[in-house]
Amino acid sequence: MNKLFAKSALIALGVMLSAVTYADVSLKIMSFNIQQPYNTNWDGRKGLVTSIINTEKPDVIGSQEAHAYMRDYILQQTGYVAFGCGRDGGDNGEASFIFYKGDKYTLDDNKSGNFWLSYNPTSPSKFGGDYNRICSYVRLIEKSTNQAFYLFNVHNYMPGESDYRMQAAKILVQRIKDTVGDEPVFLTGDFNSAEGDAVTQWLKSGSDNTLKFRDSYRDIDPSGNVTTGFGVKFDYIYYPNSDKYSCTSSWVVTNPAGASDHMPIVANVKYSGSSNPVVVESVSFKDIKTTYESDDTYTLDVDYVAKENRDVYLCMYDNAGTWNVIGEVHKAVTEGSGSLRFVMPVDPKPAVGEGYIFKCDIRPTGGAWDSFIDMKLAEDITITVNEDELDFSGCNIMDQIDAEISYYAPDWNETHTASASVENNVVEFSFPTATTDLWMSQAKIRSANGINLTEGVQYTLSCTITSNVNIADFDIKVEEKVNSFFGKANVALQAGVPCKIKVSETAAALSNAYIIIGTGGHGDNSIISISNIILRESSCEGVNTDINEEESENISIYPNPVTDVLHINSSNEEEKHNVINTNGIQVLQTIGNNVNVSGLSSGLYFINVQDKYYRFIKQ
Repeated sequence: MNKLFAKSALIALGVMLSAVTYADVSLKIMSFNIQQPYNTNWDGRKGLVTSIINTEKPDVIGSQEAHAYMRDYILQQTGYVAFGCGRDGGDNGEASFIFYKGDKYTLDDNKSGNFWLSYNPTSPSKFGGDYNRICSYVRLIEKSTNQAFYLFNVHNYMPGESDYRMQAAKILVQRIKDTVGDEPVFLTGDFNSAEGDAVTQWLKSGSDNTLKFRDSYRDIDPSGNVTTGFGVKFDYIYYPNSDKYSCTSSWVVTNPAGASDHMPIVANVKYSGSSNPVVVESVSFKDIKTTYESDDTYTLDVDYVAKENRDVYLCMYDNAGTWNVIGEVHKAVTEGSGSLRFVMPVDPKPAVGEGYIFKCDIRPTGGAWDSFIDMKLAEDITITVNEDELDFSGCNIMDQIDAEISYYAPDWNETHTASASVENNVVEFSFPTATTDLWMSQAKIRSANGINLTEGVQYTLSCTITSNVNIADFDIKVEEKVNSFFGKANVALQAGVPCKIKVSETAAALSNAYIIIGTGGHGDNSIISISNIILRESSCEGVNTDINEEESENISIYPNPVTDVLHINSSNEEEKHNVINTNGIQVLQTIGNNVNVSGLSSGLYFINVQDKYYRFIKQ
């Protein structure tokens, strides 16, 4: 392939549209001050917090006071996705995290962010008082409809800091006006302002407030008594005072009690847009990475929105700066939205290096490259050495393996027989009957010497998994016992498409552990194979298996085996040579064609000569 073009042409010729729409938006929103963890029995009440979330199932949650580790617990227990940072920057301090359903919404990273309620809103700061004050906001796009909306979430200054609260409210309103445009917007938070407070009244009807808000709860119950804690209502779900916004129901969650010193407030709200929604066609990469291994094919997922029959393309360009296409595939789509998985062959196989580019675009059916409607680039992609081409035998804990089916019950009360086999270090599991639950079919892979991991050491688990059927929910991990594990990965398997898994993390101490997989969700007569199983210390880099087995006319090494001095017959007498062992660790570096190896222990080694490695044995 030899298609050349300039990046500027890509941008100039495409119709670059953002996903602005004007159709209806219906949401279930929660505002929840989770309460800071100090001396508040977080461990005793955290289950109540997640129970409320899992029971109410709001689409989006504006939270206040949570710290990063509280956020992580909530994510683990609920499956939501979170956005935001701590008020002291990064993961430091309390935050105004926004939780949302990741399976329902896509985050628009470019139009989401954080700012501080102060004179210096771009960095951790405050007008006064004891604590920095932050607002986090998101632009979310509903995957099924491509409808977008904003949500701003804030924890305002303390009740006694009324001047600061008013200044913060005015900054907040101005930022919303500058950011949102005509798109739907909602505002959640602990405003530390009672309903009769001056700040509350300004937000609703201030003469110099050009973006007045309504309280969704008071649209349902205009005058009834209500408290979200401390005998007052500090917590609100606001929307602009426009007839396009409405609330169908709103309530304060009072049960279970004790989750926080605030009670969460919930509202079912609606934005009524145009009766003829504008469908904006778009493409975007899904779960794109910055680093890939050198390979003959690349598997990437692309999300799309199409208003009629279209073609969706995926391309890869080399890193020479010439925009030369080395891979291209496309699929036809019909009206609607969805995700596509592309398996793209490339030629030539990319060399290790930086600066590669992936591109996806949507274009009219049969259209040329410059007719695209929307296009996205993933630039500065780094290609690394393919681990399939490295030899980790010297440091692979899984050097001799066996396998077994530890549990297999397609129905809860009915166990079945399945088979496990190992040949040439490839494990194959065979299941005759389909299951639907992830852990209804479990299998173990053991090492002859057991898996023993040292606490505090970083390990890497990698393998390639192939299934003859689709499996939407596949788990693999190293486990000693339930909830004591390392390297858990969860992936979706596509029938016949090899899936490479690689997990690196610092381990806890594990003794006599094993690799366990959960394969629920497979169909009848399914066969799952697992190859290239490597569990190693991450510091082991492996040996390149592209080894010259034969010496050329111009290059030779001798004697081999060698006792003290290894001689190299090469035209470059000033070349630097690296000697590595079977663990991929450099043990010697020297210049010249006479290499003193007398200090090395007996064994197999590799020496590089003119960019290739040659084997030799030290006696």
